[in-house]
Amino acid sequence: MSPGVLRFCAWSGPLFMLLFFIAMIVAVPLIPPMPPSASSAEVMQFYKDHSIGIRVASAFMMYGCAFGWVWTACNAVWTAKMEGSMPVLSIAQVPCGVFSFGGTYFTCIAWASAAFRPDRPEALVYLMNDQGWFWIVMMGSCAVIQMIFIGLAVLNDRSAEPIYPRWVGYFNVWVGVLQIPGVMMAFFHDGPFAWNGLFAFWLPLNAFTAWVIVNTWAMLRATRREQLRVTSLKG
Repeated sequence: MSPGVLRFCAWSGPLFMLLFFIAMIVAVPLIPPMPPSASSAEVMQFYKDHSIGIRVASAFMMYGCAFGWVWTACNAVWTAKMEGSMPVLSIAQVPCGVFSFGGTYFTCIAWASAAFRPDRPEALVYLMNDQGWFWIVMMGSCAVIQMIFIGLAVLNDRSAEPIYPRWVGYFNVWVGVLQIPGVMMAFFHDGPFAWNGLFAFWLPLNAFTAWVIVNTWAMLRATRREQLRVTSLKG
């Protein structure tokens, strides 16, 4: 595999985060999130006021998801190399990655649909707004497994020169644990476990961002070392 292709795939993760934050902060003020306790009238007014911005944001995030899937595949290739002939953890993390990034994809469909027709019944817009936040926050359950499986693959790498540093494995497992509270959002309309709360949104979002950065660094490091190894063998 060309080192240039591997580097591009590794940088796809930060590109996903860049498009995500442009969408959620610049295109339309979705960070901080509107609280789940907001009334249907308040939600309806938000979609009327930001109809174009929400659709622009959705387009940015949908393209971002595609880069997230590329990044997931690249990570899986490296962990498969760690596992050897039976890369079960690597294969399992791919569908988890499809949904951990894909939650954003389905969020875009829900929000863009709600903004597409400003004359929709208020109750339908209220429902689609809820659906969007459920997709983007609750799908962290798939990220939990993806992160933990990456971590286990790293920690089980017994080669003389591990592909990722061992601390990256512990980091992945720990960040996976931090994503767990997002599932609790279905039980709360306010407080730290609501979809705009500390444990369901802010902590998982910041941990997820750090996770993408750390694993991107690990992939770029592995690509550079592999390139040097191949060069030395040719020499």
